[in-house]
Amino acid sequence: MSRSRKILHVLSGLHVAGIENLSLQLIRKKPEEFQCGLLNIEPCARDMLPQFNALVAEGCLGEIIELQADGFWLLLRSWAFACRYNPAAVIIYPCNSRLLWLALGMRLAGVNAIAVCIQNTAPPRRKQRFRWRYVLSLFWLLRVRLVSCSDAVARSIRPLLPRQVDLPVIPNGCDVSGLARRAANSHFSARPVGRFRLGMVARLDQIKDQATLIQAFALTHSSSWDLLLVGDGPCREELIQLSLSCGLDPDQVFLGRRQDIPELLG
Repeated sequence: MSRSRKILHVLSGLHVAGIENLSLQLIRKKPEEFQCGLLNIEPCARDMLPQFNALVAEGCLGEIIELQADGFWLLLRSWAFACRYNPAAVIIYPCNSRLLWLALGMRLAGVNAIAVCIQNTAPPRRKQRFRWRYVLSLFWLLRVRLVSCSDAVARSIRPLLPRQVDLPVIPNGCDVSGLARRAANSHFSARPVGRFRLGMVARLDQIKDQATLIQAFALTHSSSWDLLLVGDGPCREELIQLSLSCGLDPDQVFLGRRQDIPELLG
């Protein structure tokens, strides 16, 4: 397999979350002439390993490589792996300082095309913004292509970058036809007549702002509507307490991590 045909996807754990699902879809929908590999640098997180193993069985994914290291050791092991695997391109999904070491190792191994996904807006606090500016500038100096998932994210990130940095926007992919097929099988089948549901599928994190949704929903005082929050995250307990204070039943609101999102949407 020539260098121009191999694409390496890099994740920091196989969590049940957005970037992992994005990687899953991109690998499944890859052009036939390309070969994909998956590098997981957090082997202890394997929640979605069965889904990625299914891609291996389908022939969409060549192999799953696990690599546990940090700092300079991550640089060395990334360099050694890239020299052996010989990828044409590397897609880094988590955007953080740890992945700078991996990007440097890949670059030293001769990988020319490296991109990192920017999925969140810039943090509001000055100290956090300074750290983001530092991390993004180093990615740029390493000639890693910064790719934003939305115009809103790009607008918040651009002030942190040198003027000459190009920040293209590539919206996250969504398998609309696949979702529609699965959703159609459960469409309206589980909802009592006369009741309606408002749902949100997202990590329970401050940046997703479920708190505003909970408070707004409580203000409607509508007995014919249900609120469903799908996902888990660091703000779970805080949001549960907020829902209680708003008169909502957390057992009815919080559905946790789910693998049947299309069916829930249906």
